[in-house]
Amino acid sequence: MSNLFRKILDFYLYSSIHIALAATSLVAQTYVLLELKIDLHYILFIFFGTLFLYILHNVKGTEESIPDVVRDKIVVITKMKTLLLILIGLSAVVLIYNFFYLKLTTIIYLSILGFISIWYVVPVFGKQKRLRDYSIIKIFLIALVWATLSFIPTLGSQISFKLKALLFLQNYFYIFALTIPFDIRDCEYEKFKGLKTIPSVIGKRKSILLSLLLLSGSVLIAFLLIDNYGSINFIALATGYLLTMVAIANSHNKTGDYYFTGLLDGMTLVIFILILAFKLIGGH
Repeated sequence: MSNLFRKILDFYLYSSIHIALAATSLVAQTYVLLELKIDLHYILFIFFGTLFLYILHNVKGTEESIPDVVRDKIVVITKMKTLLLILIGLSAVVLIYNFFYLKLTTIIYLSILGFISIWYVVPVFGKQKRLRDYSIIKIFLIALVWATLSFIPTLGSQISFKLKALLFLQNYFYIFALTIPFDIRDCEYEKFKGLKTIPSVIGKRKSILLSLLLLSGSVLIAFLLIDNYGSINFIALATGYLLTMVAIANSHNKTGDYYFTGLLDGMTLVIFILILAFKLIGGH
């Protein structure tokens, strides 16, 4: 890998542009699958909101003791800390602008999710713990926040409650499954901090099996909604979930951060690209 390409890749990944695109693609996926009118202000709010929070989380991480598996990542982030702080400022400006164009119900949901997300990164109540410092709860919160973000576009639509609930569960299972390999990677570090995670409780092998089971649940729900999604979209989703299964199944012996921050975090983006590609091929 050339030095220039690596620098570009590091900036793309560790500036949190990659994860912001992943979060935005999960939300955009809802609009495309259910043929809803796209709310550009909400899309922009999600992208820059994710960028803001993840940069804040990464910058905060440079001030803490860190596991060896992400030490190189922290070194890169530290070197571009000034640029990241500028991005945080720009993100805040875009967030404030788009906030005033959001629907009231959307603002209410986002306020709750925003509070949870900020508390996850920094201690909200004085010197008390962050949410991520409590055992087990972290993975449930990540899945809850991401799945709810993908559910919000359905608010105020004529879509049935059953469909909304299944869509939420489909994405909740998917994000939960996608987060498990990160807990496996960080298992020893979390154990050192005295935190229990799913892998430390049930073991790494069973955790991978749980992840694959949850992804199978997402495939099943997508199949149940095939009349709503259409067969082309279902095939795209199933293909994406299958690729995610392969990536997760092969993650147990991986330690490189590019595999996790790059590939696994990027699977949501891959699935959205597959949906668009299959639509183009299918002529829809």
